[in-house]
Amino acid sequence: MSKRKPLSAEEKQTKLLELFHETNDVYQLKDLERIAPKEKGVVMQSVKGILQELVNNGLVQCEKIAGSLYYWSFPSGTLKKLQRELEEVEAKSIQVQNRVDEIQSKVQKTSEALDDRQTIENLTIEIQVLQEEKESLIKQVAKYSSNINYEEIKQKDNDAKVWLVGDR
Repeated sequence: MSKRKPLSAEEKQTKLLELFHETNDVYQLKDLERIAPKEKGVVMQSVKGILQELVNNGLVQCEKIAGSLYYWSFPSGTLKKLQRELEEVEAKSIQVQNRVDEIQSKVQKTSEALDDRQTIENLTIEIQVLQEEKESLIKQVAKYSSNINYEEIKQKDNDAKVWLVGDR
């Protein structure tokens, strides 16, 4: 007699799920324990544990009807579950992308604010220089205005006009 290699837990799950999908039928545990060893090579003692893992993973549906547990899994159910998961992942992806865009926008605004800050610093320095120049000019005007006699300047201006008119 040839010895078969024992199936791993994952292989057992796959085989049991294949049984559901190939037959498209609803089973009780005792039926699965009878059919699975014959058709899929899954030992009877492990059927209950494997079935429970499939139910926990959402790959097989379980319902208690009239005191008995019934198990089923249809290919379309798996497809719908995968489609739901895909939609959830896509929605999360969109949320993440929106968050990334929002953060990039904040980074851009911060960068622009830094540029504006440098511009403000440059303008502040320029304002200080111009204020110092203004104060210097005010001091010069004050220095020269104390020596100026406006009445004397008006008199000389009038004299110059008279001379110009008289020379003609």
